[in-house]
Amino acid sequence: MTKFASFFLFGLVAISLAATAAEIPQTIMDRLTENDNMGKEFYIAIPQNDVKHGQAEETVAIYIASFKDCRVTISMPKYGFEWIKEVEAGKPLVLSNDNGGCDFIWEVINSEVVENMGVHIKSDAPISVYVLNSRSMSSDGYLALPMDRWGKQYVHLAYYDHKEQWPSRIRRGSGFIVVAGHDRTSLTINLRGRGGEAGATVGGHKIGETIRVSNMNAGDVYMVRGNAQTDQGFDLSGTLIQATKPVGVISFHQRTMIPNESPSGRDHLCEMIPPTQTWGKNFVTVAFNRGGQGDFIRIAALEDGTQIEGDSYQPGTNNAYEDGHYSQKLKAGEFFEFLQTVCHNNNKQNGVRGVTVWKSNKPVMLAQYAYSYPWDGDRNWDPLMIVIPPVEQYKKSIVFQTPYGAGFNKNEVTILAVGNPNDPDRKLLKTVYLDGEQVAEKEPMFMYQRAGETNIFWARLQIDPGVHFLTSETKLAGYVDGFAGYNSYGWPLLMGLDKIDETDTLPPLITLRSKSCGEFNYEATERRNEGEQKDQGLRDVFLVEEMSNNVEMKILKEDFSPAEGEYDVNFVIKVLDLSKDAKAVFGAIDRAGNFVVDTLFYEGWTAKGEPSVLDFGNSRINKTYEKDYVVSNLGKDTLSINAASFKGVGGGFRIAACRPSEPPFELPPNESATITAEFSPTIEKDYADTLIVEFECFDLRVPAAGRGVEAKILISDWDFGNVKVGSSVSIYDQNGYGFPVKNVGTDTITVFDIKNVNPPFSISKTISPPLPKKLEPGEQVYFNSIIFAPTDTGSYRNETLIVSDAENDSISVWTGTAYTETKAEDGIKGLKIELSPNPAKDKSLLKLVSEKETEASVKVYSLNGAVVLDKGKIKIPAGETNLKLDLSGLSSGIYYLTVESGTGKSSATIIVNK
Repeated sequence: MTKFASFFLFGLVAISLAATAAEIPQTIMDRLTENDNMGKEFYIAIPQNDVKHGQAEETVAIYIASFKDCRVTISMPKYGFEWIKEVEAGKPLVLSNDNGGCDFIWEVINSEVVENMGVHIKSDAPISVYVLNSRSMSSDGYLALPMDRWGKQYVHLAYYDHKEQWPSRIRRGSGFIVVAGHDRTSLTINLRGRGGEAGATVGGHKIGETIRVSNMNAGDVYMVRGNAQTDQGFDLSGTLIQATKPVGVISFHQRTMIPNESPSGRDHLCEMIPPTQTWGKNFVTVAFNRGGQGDFIRIAALEDGTQIEGDSYQPGTNNAYEDGHYSQKLKAGEFFEFLQTVCHNNNKQNGVRGVTVWKSNKPVMLAQYAYSYPWDGDRNWDPLMIVIPPVEQYKKSIVFQTPYGAGFNKNEVTILAVGNPNDPDRKLLKTVYLDGEQVAEKEPMFMYQRAGETNIFWARLQIDPGVHFLTSETKLAGYVDGFAGYNSYGWPLLMGLDKIDETDTLPPLITLRSKSCGEFNYEATERRNEGEQKDQGLRDVFLVEEMSNNVEMKILKEDFSPAEGEYDVNFVIKVLDLSKDAKAVFGAIDRAGNFVVDTLFYEGWTAKGEPSVLDFGNSRINKTYEKDYVVSNLGKDTLSINAASFKGVGGGFRIAACRPSEPPFELPPNESATITAEFSPTIEKDYADTLIVEFECFDLRVPAAGRGVEAKILISDWDFGNVKVGSSVSIYDQNGYGFPVKNVGTDTITVFDIKNVNPPFSISKTISPPLPKKLEPGEQVYFNSIIFAPTDTGSYRNETLIVSDAENDSISVWTGTAYTETKAEDGIKGLKIELSPNPAKDKSLLKLVSEKETEASVKVYSLNGAVVLDKGKIKIPAGETNLKLDLSGLSSGIYYLTVESGTGKSSATIIVNK
């Protein structure tokens, strides 16, 4: 039975995270829910910096960073480019023209043409992406926005076209690039702005016209840029861009001075702008760290009747500037700007100075621009553009970057943070850390630098090039800027991208739909639309990996497209190893930034089996052995044992019995079941199998092993040969070793005894080696106390029993022949007989030495008196006579030879030894 604990719904929304800080570390949750500009998939484009024959190319680069190690794929299909790179947590991945990871040919140059010029970036973990385009004395960059935060409606905001009159007469235009992330994307572009009577786009379109683009595919871009026939007059800012599917938009200027009529100081501008659904009504700007004469501010309106109000305050004193109030009412597509003017050397005019609090009655987008250096004489500065997030889109736990390896060694960060003005200890502000150091300690003025009467505080610090982390328990925003020679850049720390154009204060709902054997099927929904409440759809379903173990999550929807609006998403949490405990901390966040977190606890198998291996070891073939496998229920619930069996892959194993009963049966808590496994090898080999005990949702598997072995003993018969009666001989005496016994099997054997030894054979009481004697496979032993000691003549045979634990007892036949030395009987006077050889095998020679000629019969008798060889009567001349005896027909034994004549009989003993 599957075991799982009840899951706890924390019911978190964006403003209630503090209530669960003890359960989920703050920064982990912030990384998942607060980093809107971090994502796993991006499409970007490279706006053109200057013109082809303009300033010298220096660096075009993409900077990637992450909170955790991950793998990133970067591709530019148009040029057949693809890189797969590893990103190390907290370290920059730099892709530039210097290392072949980016190229100036990727710049989008052609206006009002659909081209596949998008750069595709995918990662297996959230990353931040920044883009830099730097030429000599002309640079800027932007924070890339991930695809799942894109929208379908944008308002372009940049700056006026710039047509230089002196010295180059170069035309440099301003415009935007639309990047498609989905196939079959269509655009409707309503051209709005200023200078419509004087200028036009590169393609000849006028303000007031509508451009329609059909069937863009993923990675396609469409650029619209002014033709720069006018200076100051023509500006497409305010243009409304609508798409049938979510797109990304980059607003830019090739290269310009701000204001246009400035003695010098040209620079590139670019920002990836947020969709209108993310716009807010409250902003704080802090003037750039330069001569004190302020910056250029633009605010774009989406709707008619948009009222803009702004008030500037002196840094340090927080006193309002007398001339620091701004107010303007805008129509849809119009923009507020301050101060667009004419600038000469020794300029005394002021832009928007100090710290400025901006308010609007309707959602707007605000961008902060740096003036050209003649504005205040600070040669570090030239135009740059930064989109400032509204207070409604402040976020936490930011990973941000400066350019790396591009010469921008002087960098500073401006931090805006929500504090509590009524708290003298500034507890919230003290939670803000930059790269692990408390910002309030690095810059004590942080706790006192307040934006007017708001709860926004700010600080400015110098930082090194590279990746930086900003963490806190309060909401943050800000920007980074930096310098390299006559170059400057600027971009946001973050870009909050919650969909806040409609009221959505409710977090998603997560419902457990089903569970089965470690798989938990959930559904996250966003379907509550009552009154002003409008669920905005799901942005993400996530697993808090740092707080989870032994689980994985899979979203079942193949094309989960949050930017399109997903309202029902099914996902499964799967326990990886059912035998171990598991925990899943997971949640869902909607496009409005509301989120919910659930926790799932899973209790691993409560069944335990012993032993861990059914090892039968060496087992004699054709015999049966048994071992018990005991299964215990250590949990609190009854378990169902459904079956028990061997896989059957190796043979030799079977289930002999199950107690208390045959499966299926219930095993109550704290009780055990015994499964008796049987092993019956039939041949000599290694056997292996697996015993599987099947429960409702898991199996206990235990390996079974054994080796089929055979016990074989090798002995031989032994013939002591001919031994003289009355003497004693041992096998050791005859071969120098003793009686051999060898283990020729695959199992150890033991020789216990040597039995049935009858005289004249015997075994010494001090037999060596002593019995019992164990022999390993292949081992041979020699027993050296086995004796043959005949007391009478004759042939002897003994069937000796070698007692061992081999498959069968073994018989060794011991034989020997006992003889006495016999001489010829001198029964015939004057006749001598001699046999040679004796003992003999097949033939023997009978030598007769007679003093005179005589006649005699020659016969050979067996011990029982039977004639076995008869040479008949032969004449024996005087002297020596040799008579051949053919003994081949006789078996081994003792025989008697007689030579008989009329005067007597002579005899001798013949020993035949085959």
